[in-house]
Amino acid sequence: MFISSSVASGSSYPLLRIDHHNLTGSVPVLFVTGSGIVGIGTDDPRSDSANTNALHILGGGAGSDNGRDPVINTCLMLENNDHVGIQFMFPNQKAGQLTWGTSTSNRKATFYYDSNHNVYNFEGTSYGGSRAVQFHAGADGVNIGSSNAAHMANNKKKANLHISSSTKGIDTGGAVLLRIDHAEAMISGSLTNNTGTIMLVTGSGK
Repeated sequence: MFISSSVASGSSYPLLRIDHHNLTGSVPVLFVTGSGIVGIGTDDPRSDSANTNALHILGGGAGSDNGRDPVINTCLMLENNDHVGIQFMFPNQKAGQLTWGTSTSNRKATFYYDSNHNVYNFEGTSYGGSRAVQFHAGADGVNIGSSNAAHMANNKKKANLHISSSTKGIDTGGAVLLRIDHAEAMISGSLTNNTGTIMLVTGSGK
């Protein structure tokens, strides 16, 4: 048997409200506005002028609303009357991640914490790629250009900063390890663009 139902609401009435068991709470547990915005811990979920916010979670109990609407295209708003954050909890040897995707690819970039190596990773379309930035959570190591370089393993502190050559970063003298350019220069009392290189280190060590 298939049962289909629909709930409609006028703009001044909620679609759904779920209160505490004894109704003593100052705000409901769950609240859905007539326009379809879901609020957790609030009966006044906030939205921007374009109504792009879909879920507003208010922590800290009554009085934690800071009185500001989210910016446009904020689908999820987390609010508190103190520090606010998102926590990932997972088994050891696993990872927690945030992934960015588009209509052409569900993974364009990822930021994740790898508990197996105790390292924060910024990577692109694949894990373990050559275009990565890593920060060691248990040491001072920073790695740019490759994933899980040897100096990043086992809390080693061989280098604060290690730059590995990109396989496609080809320039004069081989793949570029480090390049520092002028953003702009002062000429005759005014700022102007300057594309001259201050320092260049190639993959061959030049």
